[in-house]
Parts: sequence; structure tokens; C-alpha cells
Amino acid sequence: MQPDRIIRSRRKTVAIEITPEGKVWVRAPLRTPRAFIDLLMREKAGWIEQHLVKVSQIAAARRQFTYAEGELHFFLGQQLPLRFAPASPGEQAICLPASARRAPQEALESWYKAQAARLLPGMVQRLAGQYGLQPKKVRISSARTRWGSCSSKGTISLAWKLVLAPPEVIDYVITHELAHLQVLDHSARFWELVESFVPDHKARRAWLRLHKSALGV
Repeated sequence: MQPDRIIRSRRKTVAIEITPEGKVWVRAPLRTPRAFIDLLMREKAGWIEQHLVKVSQIAAARRQFTYAEGELHFFLGQQLPLRFAPASPGEQAICLPASARRAPQEALESWYKAQAARLLPGMVQRLAGQYGLQPKKVRISSARTRWGSCSSKGTISLAWKLVLAPPEVIDYVITHELAHLQVLDHSARFWELVESFVPDHKARRAWLRLHKSALGV
């Protein structure tokens, strides 16, 4: 984890600050080595993550979706404007038909589910081939409290809300569930397997924790 900003001054100590916008600032004396700051960030990673989650939860609680034209919604890690007509040339947007204005929340959820059905199975097959771990079945679920699961029979279930996350985070969740085909529990052996597949899995998990409330999971 890297700080979003390092502020050097004539102060005598190093301090980590979490801003209301969810940014991580480090305030440090003028001659503090960058290596010392990086070490401190690693040592305080748990504390930083906890506070980032709290900031995210506060922000999510304050925000109420209206599903109006132009309102921003997550898709593949980006916040895209909601449109009830075709997007303008060159614009990235979530486009729903004009009729969706009558029930925009339900229409948007249906759109997400369609995207999940289109994208997630192919991502599973790509990673399964890469790791040599083949699930018996892949299903898209409406789970509200988990991103994915793997049954003892080899069925991998992925929540449709996973398409709100960045592709690399989706890859982590899929990899996590694929690893359960080999180690069903969360033992040290399991996490060693996950790390061999995704060395930066902790950073990807942190993204999910930070945005969990904003994504409605």
C-alpha cells in the first residue's frame, strides 16, 4: 500500500492521516527516508484498512441513489453515468432503454445481471485454464453477503454484483474460489496457494473491503 500524498515539514514525528475522501496522507519530517515511510505503511496496513472501511461506510450511508440521468454507478471498477438512451460518441456509460425510467433500480439490476452472465463465466474459464483447476459448474447468484463460494461438489457461485469491481479484483475472487477446488478450507495451505496465484491478493481484498458498503454488499 502506498500513500496518496506525503507532506514534509519541520515536524518531529511521522503521522498517517485518513482524509474524509478516503485518501491516505503521511505527514513526515523533512529528511525522513522514503524507505522508513514505506515500512511504516506496511506495519500500519491493518489500521489503515480499518479506517478506510469506516470512511467508505460513512460516505455510503450519506449517499442515496436517485437513479436519475447522469448519476454515477460502478461497473468494472469505474463510475459511469446512467443513461436512458444510447451513449454519446466516445462516452462510456451504462445505457438503459427510455422505458427503464419507470423502474430504474430494477432495470439497472437486470442490466448488471446480464453483464455478469456475459462476462463472469468466461473469466472463470480463462483463469481455470491458467491454473489447471476446472470447476464442475459456474453459476451466477444473487448473494447479498458474499462475493463467491465453492461447493464441495466443485460448483463455483459468483455474485452478480462482482461486475461492479475492477477486473483485477474480479480475478482475485475467482482465483480464491478456484483455489478451493484444491483446498476447501481457509487453512495456511489455502492462502499459500492463493498467494502463489495472486501475489498481491491482499491489496485486491482491501479494495473489496473499502468499497463493500458503496457496492451494497
